[in-house]
Amino acid sequence: DTQISPAGLDGVDILVLPDFSHTFADEVTAALGPDGLAALADFVTGGGTVYAQGQAMYLLEAAGLLPPGTVDLDTP
Repeated sequence: DTQISPAGLDGVDILVLPDFSHTFADEVTAALGPDGLAALADFVTGGGTVYAQGQAMYLLEAAGLLPPGTVDLDTP
């Protein structure tokens, strides 16, 4: 399942986002969709903790939790 929903994060204290190849950043972001990115942002702003490895930090940027340009996807 590629979707993250607010209900799916109920009871979760920490969310681990594993690293992925920078060449798939757009595909991973599209798979989550706007609702998944919003759920991720709501999780963090609601006090949840995210551990993002490597290029997975881009998902936090795409969710509006980091300023645009924070993650350098041009450097593998």
